[in-house]
Amino acid sequence: MSSRGPYRASEDQRTAVRDAIKKRLQEIPRESGQQTEQSVATAALTDSTENRLYALLIGVDHYAQQRGLTGAVKDASNIQTFLLAQHPPVRADRIMFLSNENATAVSIVRNIQALAHNDAIRPGDPILIYYAGHGATMPKPPGWPASTSHIQCLAPHDARVIGERVEGVVPDLTFGALLADLANSKGNKITVILDSCHSGSSTRKDSLSVARGIEFRSDDGTREYTISASYQNEIWGGAVERGLAKLDKFANGGLESHVVLAACGPDESAYEDFGTHEGRFTSAFLRVLKASGTDTMTYSELIRRLDNLPSQTPQCEGRDKDTRIIFDSGIAQRDRTCYTIERFIDGDRTSYIMQAGVINGINKGDTFAVYRDQHAFQTGKPSGGNLRVGAVQPITSTMSPVDDLHPDLNDWSSATAVLTRISPGSHNTFSIFIDQTKYPDLYAVVEALMEEALHSPEASDCSFILSNAATASISLYLLGSDELANAPPTVGAAGLPVTGKLIGFEILDESIRGLRLERLCGTVRLTEQHAILRSVLRSMAHFFYHLRSTPEKQGLSRVVSGNVRRIRREVDYDAIVPVPVYHPDGDPIDIKTQGGFYPHTARAGDHSDKRTVYGVDVVNTYKVGQGWDLFVWMFFFDCSTLEICKFYGAPKGNVQPPLRRGAAQPLPLNYGEAGLQPLTFELPVGQELDVGFLRIFVSTHNADLSRIAQRPVLGTRGVLSASKDWAMKPEIWDAITLAVVQKQ
Repeated sequence: MSSRGPYRASEDQRTAVRDAIKKRLQEIPRESGQQTEQSVATAALTDSTENRLYALLIGVDHYAQQRGLTGAVKDASNIQTFLLAQHPPVRADRIMFLSNENATAVSIVRNIQALAHNDAIRPGDPILIYYAGHGATMPKPPGWPASTSHIQCLAPHDARVIGERVEGVVPDLTFGALLADLANSKGNKITVILDSCHSGSSTRKDSLSVARGIEFRSDDGTREYTISASYQNEIWGGAVERGLAKLDKFANGGLESHVVLAACGPDESAYEDFGTHEGRFTSAFLRVLKASGTDTMTYSELIRRLDNLPSQTPQCEGRDKDTRIIFDSGIAQRDRTCYTIERFIDGDRTSYIMQAGVINGINKGDTFAVYRDQHAFQTGKPSGGNLRVGAVQPITSTMSPVDDLHPDLNDWSSATAVLTRISPGSHNTFSIFIDQTKYPDLYAVVEALMEEALHSPEASDCSFILSNAATASISLYLLGSDELANAPPTVGAAGLPVTGKLIGFEILDESIRGLRLERLCGTVRLTEQHAILRSVLRSMAHFFYHLRSTPEKQGLSRVVSGNVRRIRREVDYDAIVPVPVYHPDGDPIDIKTQGGFYPHTARAGDHSDKRTVYGVDVVNTYKVGQGWDLFVWMFFFDCSTLEICKFYGAPKGNVQPPLRRGAAQPLPLNYGEAGLQPLTFELPVGQELDVGFLRIFVSTHNADLSRIAQRPVLGTRGVLSASKDWAMKPEIWDAITLAVVQKQ
């Protein structure tokens, strides 16, 4: 640390510094990286800005061997019309449209591959893939990585049965591999919209609508047909564990490469109406976008604002679904945690229930502003009043009005609560230590930021306070001249001056320091613009709260067991054709009894053959007829970078808990049907040690934990999904011999 001699500023000097900082804070955006309302308005008026969106739109009404539809092509055409009408419009030559006979499985695959190889598409350009048509479910082919008995697929024009094999479909494994390749080539601004389902519809047809799903069965209905084990192996063979698995169930909520919107949830059907010849989901989707626009609405907000669709619950998954703007990756102008509010009237008594509780960090006395919907909040419209938390349950909170609510809040179907004002000491605080004698200027800056965080109406759900070294988790200090040469990477914003001292972060938390990690992997420059430092401090508070949070009554975790497993890929020669299969390699590591997990760690840039990959699975030990089925989430907390990475999460809506009682097989959280690759670990350049925590949350009720995840605040990530070449192709060979007989 710095060897600077003792110095203590006078109270007048400290007051002057705080006043200057507060004035400056009012002049800069409230969150790092956010635009001001004026800049957003100016950008909206600049119609000359090019719309860089590229789209592949697919609609299938006519089928070679299956029952046809009447609204899928119209839905795709309506999406095209909407894109061409944007301001600025999407260029017509950037939209590829496939319908009916042109929308075969081969054509769909080739057109997605063409997006990845299109030189006109720049890395970072937004890409939309829309599909309306049939989907299907079929038995898992031998050797395919899934813990359940069935897989899902898109069923385009040529979906059919030849002999006893299904052909002409795009299974989830293929689709996921295509999306992963597209993301590797063009970046993560990918949107996938699926107006289809994966349940047979022959028994779900009525006089008003028809479901977009088919089954592949024998004529007598007693046997289910499926694809061969090697079907489209040339596409997914090198990357079995990638991308989007379980198209309808969205078992994984940590998708990084794309955001997925789907017309219905697990075990539901997506319907089109005979009267309008339109899909219910696409029709509702376009109504919301036409009414509100795409410039400020996030994907999650769009799903919340959809009309109530009979018999189907639209789904939205992807790590950035709460912050990514429709068809792009911009950040919402006002990005704070928003929760759903429900109003209940019982005679003369009215109560308000918020879908967030202890697990989300809610405390008694927290005050929330209530908006008609999240879009009203994001676009700066006034709130309809305030609600205060009176009682906090594990998953929900009971609230009461602070004052009279605005009459416009008569429709509570999409009402949203946003944390606004918190009294000091009433919410989740994170303790910081700064040696005031050594660093008076730094102390004054952080003190002003602390007061702003505690009292400002823009306060976040977790904040920070200054305390002594014995109770603090992090110590802030200024790097001395002898430390600058070896300083870790500095966090800053583009265009900021490079002048200013560097702030370092020493870890005081004993649970982390005891594992020999003493400093965070990065520094922050102390300049006149303190938005970056504010963002880092709030992210620290958020990180440590969710790392340490515990329920008031513990015990549910005792019924969940699990293991970390080293994963090995082999070839199953007993299948109809050789296929890759996955087996545990070595002894499993019990996640509850082991004191720690010490993975084999690679260096950044190491080839896949030097990496070890790991999978995590869990078991609900309740027996059938006892206890409950459970919802489960898995996060990795990286203590060097403050990243919280979500690797598994339950889908929203009316869904069944995935962690079932009495299940014969464990539930994989980051391999198999979970949709993500196994984990691999690496140390950043120049770092000899890293510490993190895998945290698995379980609950009897579904909860919105999407806001727990956060990107690296300092440095670069050290836990990764295994790359697509983590398991090399095995060295095997064979030959085909054909007799040739010539005679006259």
